[in-house]
Amino acid sequence: MRYEDLFIGILLIILLIVAAVRILSPKNPPSDRQLFRNSEGKLVAIGDRQHPAGELHGSGSLTSAPLELTAGSYRIDYQFAALTRLALLDSTGENTLFIKRGAGTESFDLPSSGRYRLHIEPTDESAWSITYRHLS
Repeated sequence: MRYEDLFIGILLIILLIVAAVRILSPKNPPSDRQLFRNSEGKLVAIGDRQHPAGELHGSGSLTSAPLELTAGSYRIDYQFAALTRLALLDSTGENTLFIKRGAGTESFDLPSSGRYRLHIEPTDESAWSITYRHLS
């Protein structure tokens, strides 16, 4: 047997192995996995790595009961019937996260763990709903 024939045979085996791996491997990641990014655009979580969510809903202004939140990135899904301010309250004061109307998603970063409250303040007595979840 010539060395050229041996080389071509080994090359064909390698090509068949590569083709089999490409055919048998999944083409796309599962469609239910979402990429979550923080306010700076950095990837902070992938779908199933989310922590459990909290939910608040009501009408008019509300300050939530104290929440134990850990440091990291958070995602808030909101639905506001009127222009509404959402603020995060802690022992040093309050920090307005955003002022929005309608439905959407916002993110924010919490620099340290602790007890916080959410303050929801619509411009009138309109109904609202928020869901928040820790991403990382």
